[in-house]
Amino acid sequence: AKKISDVPFPFSFAQLLAVILLVFTIMLPIYVAAFTKSYIAGPLLTFMVFHSITCVNRLAEILENPFGHDMDDISLEDFHMRFLQVMEVTIAALDV
Repeated sequence: AKKISDVPFPFSFAQLLAVILLVFTIMLPIYVAAFTKSYIAGPLLTFMVFHSITCVNRLAEILENPFGHDMDDISLEDFHMRFLQVMEVTIAALDV
């Protein structure tokens, strides 16, 4: 069985999500204004919902490829060095 991490995320699905997020962004203020009918709650609710959805989308993009050289990425060199240390300890334990 293949691991989930071995299967790439389909580009067309990512494009579809971007279009859906764009339509959601355009329609959200209209829906919130229609349902709240408030000059204070409407913009605040729109702001909170929009930024929540945008943050979840951005987090998903970051988690799509966790390895790299950005601040929040997993360092492959460090990950590999820790793996080698564990393997050396395992080999030493088997030699006893």
